[in-house]
Amino acid sequence: MSCPSARFCAAVDFIARALIWDGWSWSAPRYIGVGSAGADSYGSPVACPSAQLCILVDSAGNAFTYNGRTWSAPTLIDPHAGGLSSVWCHSSNFCIAVDDYGNAVAGARPLGHPRPTTVSGSSSTNVV
Repeated sequence: MSCPSARFCAAVDFIARALIWDGWSWSAPRYIGVGSAGADSYGSPVACPSAQLCILVDSAGNAFTYNGRTWSAPTLIDPHAGGLSSVWCHSSNFCIAVDDYGNAVAGARPLGHPRPTTVSGSSSTNVV
């Protein structure tokens, strides 16, 4: 779950459905992707620096973006076999995702557009 304000949150369940909180109620669950975008034990696969931008990652290496109204189609951002397990956004201009093998995929506005940079390394690699 990611909540940039008290009036907006995005959450993803274990079967790849996204829900949006508008400050009053939750939306109906909306299926995103092909079943690999659900939350898992590694961390949250969704990050929202604002109500107009959320990034959702999946175990197939895809990123989905939310623009305040709709979710995008998947964009492959991590061609490694590890699958993305977590994403974090510093701001609307910079996000970073991590896969199961310690690779970090970083990009600007939004992640995946333009093509992100992959930084390979162990899980102890720091990417700033």
